[in-house]
Amino acid sequence: MDTVIAKRWVELTRDEFYDLVRLRADVFIRGQQITSEPEIDEVDRAASTMHVWIPGGKGALAYLRMTGTTAADTDHPDIHRAFGRVAVDPAFRGQGLSHRLMEWVLAEHGHEPMLIHAQAYVAALYEKYGFERIGELYQEAGIDHWRMIRPASLTR
Repeated sequence: MDTVIAKRWVELTRDEFYDLVRLRADVFIRGQQITSEPEIDEVDRAASTMHVWIPGGKGALAYLRMTGTTAADTDHPDIHRAFGRVAVDPAFRGQGLSHRLMEWVLAEHGHEPMLIHAQAYVAALYEKYGFERIGELYQEAGIDHWRMIRPASLTR
């Protein structure tokens, strides 16, 4: 369960993508009733996107999507890395899977400044990894969010 797999779109098998989308749909559409925004989008297929997950016996147990940023994402021109769509299967929450994903993110990209749009209830998790809240609390898909950055000067 500690294995973290990271693949780009062109490397994913159909079954892997199905497992990832199933988890995202279970968490975001069924669990949080987010229907105002598409769950699958062109970012999934972008060359800069990395799909990162922890596999389990019945598919992905935890997932995040590592992406590049755009000018619309940030007022900080030095930030070119972001991640989102962080999801953990409800049956496996509390087992450190999101922390394991964060360890992967920092091992691979901790030397780069990063941006996230964090749901407010998990902002404290990201603060443990050096992310700082910027701006005001805002609504995205009907859920309170914080924009958060992790400066490049931090090392772990």
